[in-house]
Amino acid sequence: MNSLKTVILTSVILLFSFATIAGFFYFKANKRMSAEIPVIKPGVAGDVVPASFKTSYNMGRVLFSDYTERSGIDFLHHQAEDVIDSLPQVMGSGVCIFDYNSDGNMDVYLVNGSGYTYYYGEKPWWYKPPSNVLYQNNGNGQFTDITKRAGMGYTGWGMGCAAADFNNDGYQDIYVTYYGKNILYKNNGNGTFMNVADKTGVDGKKEKWSTSAAWADYDNDGWLDLYVVNYIKFDKYMNPGEFNSAYQMPTNLLMNSKIYTGSANILFHNNKDGTFTDVTKKAGVEDSAGKGLGVIFCDLDNDGDADIYVVNDGARNVLFINNGNGAFTDIGGEAGVDTPLSGMGVAAGDYDNDGDFDIFATYPASETNILYRNMLNTLSNPPISNPPTPPFSKVGMKEVPPFSKGDKGGFAALFSEKDYELALSFKDVTVASGLGEDVSIGFFGWGTDMFDYDNDGYPDIFVANGNPNPDFDNPRTTVGQRNQLFRNNGSGIFTDVSGSSGDGLKIARSSRGATFGDIDNDGDIDIVINNNNNYASVLRNDGGNSGNYLTIQLKGTKSNRDGIGAKVSLTAGSLVMLQEVRAGSGYLSQNDTRLHFGMDEVEKADKILIQWPSGITQLIKDVAANQFITVTEGTDNFKIEEKKRKAFHDNFPPLEKTILTTLADPRPSKKIEAMRSLRDTTNEEIIDKAIEPVMMSLNNRDKDVRKEAADLLCKLLKDEQTILRTTMLRKRLAVVPLLKALDDPEADVRVSVVKALGYSESYRAIIPVAEMLKDPDKGVRREAALALGWLKNTRGIEPLLEIIRNINEYPSVRAGALLSLVKLESDVTVSPLLEQLHGKDEKNKIRAMEVLQAALTEDETVLLNRKPFVQPLTELLNDPNTEIKCAAIKTITLIRDTSVVPLLISTLSDKSKEVRTDVIKGLGELRDKRATTVLVSLLNDKDEDIRLSVLKSLGLIIDKETIPVIFQIIKDKNENKTVRISALDALQQIDPFFWDKNSAQFIEDDLPEIRIEAIKGIGSLHEAQSADLLLHCLQNDKDNVVRKEVITALGYYKERKVVDSLISIIKSRNEEREIRFEAMASLVRIGDERAVIHIEGIARNSMDELRSDAEEALERFR
Repeated sequence: MNSLKTVILTSVILLFSFATIAGFFYFKANKRMSAEIPVIKPGVAGDVVPASFKTSYNMGRVLFSDYTERSGIDFLHHQAEDVIDSLPQVMGSGVCIFDYNSDGNMDVYLVNGSGYTYYYGEKPWWYKPPSNVLYQNNGNGQFTDITKRAGMGYTGWGMGCAAADFNNDGYQDIYVTYYGKNILYKNNGNGTFMNVADKTGVDGKKEKWSTSAAWADYDNDGWLDLYVVNYIKFDKYMNPGEFNSAYQMPTNLLMNSKIYTGSANILFHNNKDGTFTDVTKKAGVEDSAGKGLGVIFCDLDNDGDADIYVVNDGARNVLFINNGNGAFTDIGGEAGVDTPLSGMGVAAGDYDNDGDFDIFATYPASETNILYRNMLNTLSNPPISNPPTPPFSKVGMKEVPPFSKGDKGGFAALFSEKDYELALSFKDVTVASGLGEDVSIGFFGWGTDMFDYDNDGYPDIFVANGNPNPDFDNPRTTVGQRNQLFRNNGSGIFTDVSGSSGDGLKIARSSRGATFGDIDNDGDIDIVINNNNNYASVLRNDGGNSGNYLTIQLKGTKSNRDGIGAKVSLTAGSLVMLQEVRAGSGYLSQNDTRLHFGMDEVEKADKILIQWPSGITQLIKDVAANQFITVTEGTDNFKIEEKKRKAFHDNFPPLEKTILTTLADPRPSKKIEAMRSLRDTTNEEIIDKAIEPVMMSLNNRDKDVRKEAADLLCKLLKDEQTILRTTMLRKRLAVVPLLKALDDPEADVRVSVVKALGYSESYRAIIPVAEMLKDPDKGVRREAALALGWLKNTRGIEPLLEIIRNINEYPSVRAGALLSLVKLESDVTVSPLLEQLHGKDEKNKIRAMEVLQAALTEDETVLLNRKPFVQPLTELLNDPNTEIKCAAIKTITLIRDTSVVPLLISTLSDKSKEVRTDVIKGLGELRDKRATTVLVSLLNDKDEDIRLSVLKSLGLIIDKETIPVIFQIIKDKNENKTVRISALDALQQIDPFFWDKNSAQFIEDDLPEIRIEAIKGIGSLHEAQSADLLLHCLQNDKDNVVRKEVITALGYYKERKVVDSLISIIKSRNEEREIRFEAMASLVRIGDERAVIHIEGIARNSMDELRSDAEEALERFR
């Protein structure tokens, strides 16, 4: 790799005492840098062993296991509908780890894509937009999808995310970037979020393509600012609008970013009032070179404020140094970090433990990744062995003015004895550190981070890899590559230990964004990866906590609430480590903001030195290892969140090494247990050894064992089609026993067997599977019809056509045949159904539409060309037969062709209530605002069912013009109860924030259902007067269901009067158990220590029914 020569910065002079900087940032007492070139030695395949190698007691004990399926995270990234043939479809998306509900467990937010045609003209009829997903960490090793409940199901072409508490209310918010307008989800503090991007001014422009984002307080005013990276000015019309278009642009041109113009990045300044101002030009960061992908805020020059480093794709990288006056200067060239290659992701960390932050960036397969060593503390005086102790107070806290360039005051003034002139520069040490061509060329790097995976005190490096080119065998996805883990040997050399670090690093997928954090709170760092057009990966760290550690969470008071930008130096024996709290890094992603320090065998931290963005410094001494602590700015102590705990590994399925033994157990339950464990493993060797006993299980006497064996073979064979597995032997071995199993007496076993044969793609299976179309069980016949499509052989066309023509066959079976004919590209796919729709036989018309309805709800429906059906179906809207008209309306709705909206509106005049009801439902499903006016007029209909259907449809269309009339219905106490509640549901779908703002007027409504929703709305506002309203409801409402909701909402208010009211409830034996329990839960959430003595009293009372709950609550307080 030809990098630009490093040039020492001459235009910026930094004046401060080197003795000063040594007192806080300069920690080289145990310097281990070495320039030795790595040599290849015999060892584990895929591992590069350097000549100088640090042996650690933890070496070889740390494995990353694929914990995805067991975690409950079933996220599927979706960026292409048919084949990948455009640049946006290969870029992938990011992932964030953050604690959205402040329960101490890290939650996971995965960003999704959109699909091929989303921005190319109108959305096609088959389009089902995917959404981002928020997974709540249940604290037991499992995650739950709460996206809908949290209000975060926005769809669009998602890219990256960054989470932080931008309004300092104690709850982390999250910013999500898109191709198009971006989103800022404000955390309401009650488990829900609200999009305030437009209100705050950070939504960006619709034509922008934003990628990474990062939060930091660049001017140290106590409020977080936002930097948004934009990629290119993408010409969406360069791509063909139809799959069968005669115009096809060459793939290599479509995926070449160099043909596009770069797009400028944006810096938003926080106005402290819930809004932001674009200060890009004012701050001097408008020239960001364009085509940005990765960004970090990091204090690279150790002067106490956040600098910005951006990596660009096909353009020079930029380093904006913070001048300390609200402006920045690009010194990327002078500092030697402006490499004009194709940068993807970026990370910063002090890999050599010398007291300054180094930079690592990922690059494509034709280039090496780059490690830049920060020379700030290397080119200056030697380190001071015993840095001077500053004049700290009781716990080492002293407030000083923030440091600014050219100023000898501030933090530096604490130690100032002599001034030094230091130049910020970096040295490319990629080859010298063992990260050169031998381990980098051929791997296309994206997400990355420097983190201490084995707790030895030295930051290691992880790279998420994935070739962006379409996979030849599966053009819907891109080429998978294994990810890489490079272990820091403590001598300046890294070793590729990917091959010996567990099965989780053997998975070959097309990875993009990656995030790093302790998701099971067991004292080591786990990894979550967003794979392009594939399932996400959750890699659990097993064994990293064999080394000691300390995890520190910072809580700002004068600084921003999350402590973003704070730097922490931890000394443990001979180890001196430096970390910084950041929000946004890697590729489109963000890591756990808690700082995790590995401490090797050292059992305590001798010193923890914290520099807050406000200028306050704190010194904490003698902190025991293996615990999670929270340090609050300006306090005299720290809070222990929890001691080291064992992760939830004991709850996991059997370890892979025991699977073969369990599989040989004669007991059916054990065999099933083993086969279910095989579903979770990615160890190819174990799978191949297990194939033979699994196939033998197809003959087991127990039907459940036979079905489990067939299901497992089905999964393995399917994985070989969709995930890059190379073992073809299992396909050849499995076909014959599966063919024999077609005679199984149990229909559900035959269903699984037929499905497995479909995924086998074996020519020997075609005729036997076609024969299964005559099976007496309709489920088997349906699966056989679908399997013939997967077998991809034209010999399956004729038997499938017979099924389509058979009007007496079940619609689900005929639908399966229809979809398979589409896969087989039959010329007569839809003609049999069209003939039946045009025919005179009414039963045949209805059955044909039932087949279409069944096909349109199948997963494979994206392949079906629906346009030929639109005209005959619209003609049937005039049929005199009500049943036919209703079937036509339902089928047209599923086709999702909005051109029929005017015709559907005209059908509302039909005399049949059933027809009108179906039309109203259909207009709602089509979500076309042209139907709003006529639907609103129907709210005056005398028929209650009609009004209910209209309200449901208006809730789906989401037209804010309908809010006044819907709100009036809610207020009308003379209206039917069901209609009022339905109107409320519709309003909350259209604009939940409108309801929240106006919910106070309903706290005394006659209907408890409406009062409950009013309580939720009031609680989400977190306004000062809200607590008084809630307390009023608590005292005056007689319905305990409503009171329980009030108590839940009060759990997010910390006022003394709230705590006192909740305490009085838990003490009252006249209250119902559920009410007291909810009050106790809210007190735990608030965390007010005054409640402890009362909860202890309950725990000591053997007669109190809440005794065990009180004991658990006390554990949470401790």
